[in-house]
Amino acid sequence: MPNPASERYISVEDLDGIDPEAFDVIGVIPRNQRDPRYGLYVVLKEKPPFATRLLIEVDDPDNKHVLAHLRRHFRL
Repeated sequence: MPNPASERYISVEDLDGIDPEAFDVIGVIPRNQRDPRYGLYVVLKEKPPFATRLLIEVDDPDNKHVLAHLRRHFRL
């Protein structure tokens, strides 16, 4: 049975150390299922042969500067 993918949590401030070409954006999930305003995670999956999932913590989903930084970094 294969090992499950490892997960790493980082903040948006740590994003500049991540190579955007090594990851695919696969989605967004709320940090708290009961209150989506609490924040969210942007979920990335490392391209093969690696299997790391990277979850970027976004404390304020309404912060346009943070969202713009994510879009620019990952060319979304």
